[in-house]
Amino acid sequence: MDMMDESFWTDVDFVRQKLSPNAHSYIISKTLTERAVLEFGAQHGLDVVTVIPSFVVGPFICPKFPGSVRTSLALVLGTSLLVVSGRISSIGWVVFDSFYTEKMQCAKTGKLNSTGNQSEYSFLLNFSMVHVDDVARAHIFLLEYPDAKGRYN
Repeated sequence: MDMMDESFWTDVDFVRQKLSPNAHSYIISKTLTERAVLEFGAQHGLDVVTVIPSFVVGPFICPKFPGSVRTSLALVLGTSLLVVSGRISSIGWVVFDSFYTEKMQCAKTGKLNSTGNQSEYSFLLNFSMVHVDDVARAHIFLLEYPDAKGRYN
């Protein structure tokens, strides 16, 4: 397996083939936007810095868990989520299910039931995670470091 670093980019064609339009449009737009910003900076002599953190974890400033966090925790901790009109809803939370369809395997009843089995906690280890405080420190460092430019993953 190759070591992934800032030289790796999302394969837009692969994403387009493997994911639904709702899912791939978000991922592809982020990739194309970053490329365009870096190219614009290079063409106009601007020092552009992009920070691409992995799955960000840590405390929230919002009054409730973000929908993506709630859904991830539901997969591990055993919460049931009701699927309504192509969306997942639980206690007032609504998140698009296009990213999670393969992982959730929703039953025909329209409910997602997770076992809450501790053996499923390894699911969380399949993601590279970074704490929100470390992301903030990286932004501050790159803002204060005069030679910063390019991509930081």
